Amino acid sequence: MVRDLCIIVFPSKHKMKIQSLLFVFILAANLLQAQYTSTKKSAISKYQGGIRAYQMLDFTNAILLLDAAIEKDANFIEPHLVLGDIYTERKEFEKAEIAYNNAIAIDPRFKPHVYMSIAAVEMNLAKYDEARGHLEAYARMEDLPPPLVEKWKRLHTTCVFAAEAIKNPVPFDPKNMGPNINSPFEDYHPSMTVDGKMFVFTGKDMVGKSQNGRPVFKEDLFYAYRGVDDSWGKARNFGPPINTRPYNEGASSISHDGKYLFFTACNREDGLGSCDLYFTWKENGQWVQPRNMGANINTGAWESHPCLSPDGKTLYFASNRSGGKGSSDIWKSVKQADGTWGKPENMPFNTKYSDMTPFIHADGITMYISSEGYPGMGGHDIFIIRKEGNGWGSPVNVGYPINTQLDEHGMIADPNGLHAYYASEREGGMGMLDLYRFDLPQNARPSVVGYLHGTVFDSETKEKLEAEIELIDLENEEVVASTISDNSDGSFLVSLPPGKDYALNVSRKGYLFYSENFSLKKNAGSEPQKLEAPLIPIKAGASMVLKNVFFETGKFELTASSKAELNKLHTFLKTNPTLKVEFDGHTDNQGNEAINKTLSQNRAEAVKKFMTDKGIEATRLTAKGYGSAKPIASNDTDEGRQKNRRTEFRILE
Repeated sequence: MVRDLCIIVFPSKHKMKIQSLLFVFILAANLLQAQYTSTKKSAISKYQGGIRAYQMLDFTNAILLLDAAIEKDANFIEPHLVLGDIYTERKEFEKAEIAYNNAIAIDPRFKPHVYMSIAAVEMNLAKYDEARGHLEAYARMEDLPPPLVEKWKRLHTTCVFAAEAIKNPVPFDPKNMGPNINSPFEDYHPSMTVDGKMFVFTGKDMVGKSQNGRPVFKEDLFYAYRGVDDSWGKARNFGPPINTRPYNEGASSISHDGKYLFFTACNREDGLGSCDLYFTWKENGQWVQPRNMGANINTGAWESHPCLSPDGKTLYFASNRSGGKGSSDIWKSVKQADGTWGKPENMPFNTKYSDMTPFIHADGITMYISSEGYPGMGGHDIFIIRKEGNGWGSPVNVGYPINTQLDEHGMIADPNGLHAYYASEREGGMGMLDLYRFDLPQNARPSVVGYLHGTVFDSETKEKLEAEIELIDLENEEVVASTISDNSDGSFLVSLPPGKDYALNVSRKGYLFYSENFSLKKNAGSEPQKLEAPLIPIKAGASMVLKNVFFETGKFELTASSKAELNKLHTFLKTNPTLKVEFDGHTDNQGNEAINKTLSQNRAEAVKKFMTDKGIEATRLTAKGYGSAKPIASNDTDEGRQKNRRTEFRILE
């Protein structure tokens, strides 16, 4: 028996696992001359030889023999069809299109499903109108076989969407990130800290040559720092313990504060599947030995493309594990109170096809993914999804020419929301696959996010300290970001998403906690902010201002937004059960002093009552109002008067 192969493919793209051969029509025909469209024995002989070569995957000889068959008989349809199949497999789409068109020209109805094959080829060539025409011609010619109905609809939808997208392009002017980032080989999968100063990506490095002289590559993780002139320094290999000689490491996510690194490593001895997720963190300025993220995250399948949320509580990643919706899904795992990662949940926007490379922006509400399951340009396109309440909205294609008939994936946006980064294989690049930066179209931008760069130190010795930092939403008391200051230089980095008011708390055993307030409801907060956080050792006489305890003007009832700070103070008093403290109320010098003193006393009493209501012994607590007697700033300005209107707590013994 001889097999005539006619292959139908979806647009295939670079750097992805080839999944283009969706199904193969195998048409059996015996070798009788009457069953071919040619009666010439010499043409049939060449054709049969070509089929045998094709079955042996000897494409070169198959093409020569099939071309020879056509030379013997130009109207011999079968070799044109098989040539189209071979060229499709080889991704020589221009030649495949010619071969299929030649077959159609000889007899448009000979093999109707060739219209599906040529439509898929034309989509790879971005000839969407031609592809749509061939699809519709096929539908007019015969009833679609049931297995083809969904695939036909998907191809047709893509053609309609893509043709319209090309007519309405989005602004796009990608700039190569240059030789400091890109190598002569492949560079891809970027991530970035919230201050935009550290850039991490995957690169392929040549590590030797095989026995036949071909270069051998492995994936490693690289990083670079942005200079004061906005240019990038020379990328460096992370080296050990992150990168290893025998294994591939890649597809990483640097945490927004730069303290944690999540990445993919394959075929390690401690791995649970083909590729697993690992994490590492900095101690004394050095990355520690990476750890496998364990059986809740990793399975016997493939896990990759991690991305940590800005609050550090949720890890998004891609996996082809069982229980998903498609060939690859995006999952999320929430960090538990004990520091472990919970059972992953399948994201609601996954499709029955491939969804991967999630990136959650520093605003905490904007995600970019790569998907082949939604209308696009064909294959994997980049989509933007925004949080809506407690759920997620519908994915929206970011547009052409950001998305093309080639694969696009792994896009990130910088904290200011203006620029994006992704890998592309373009003319004029440094190598096979380079990283590019471009301005995001307006409708594909996330919210502008600022950040806080702080330093924690002992207020007396000036020694830099490791401490816990929490950024709390004053409206709902939710911790929106948490980190630990560096144990060598006391530094920390926290993103400041816009549109909310925040309390910042810094705490360490043996010290009073430090608090600060950031009001960003009306201010976008895009400008970087710096903060020095001196921690005061616990001892008699030590005091601090409760910067996130609030009262309405002229009143002494605590506002709801005070609860976060008061709960922090309650925890401090519970942790230090022997301390006795005084709550001090202060006002500015405006108005009647007697009234001010009474108001300040009532406010101090309100704080005391909050603590006793939550179980702190009243014998440990004192409340005193000082009115305007102890200013800490001039009362001649609004800013000074605001500072003088405060609540403090002081250690008595």
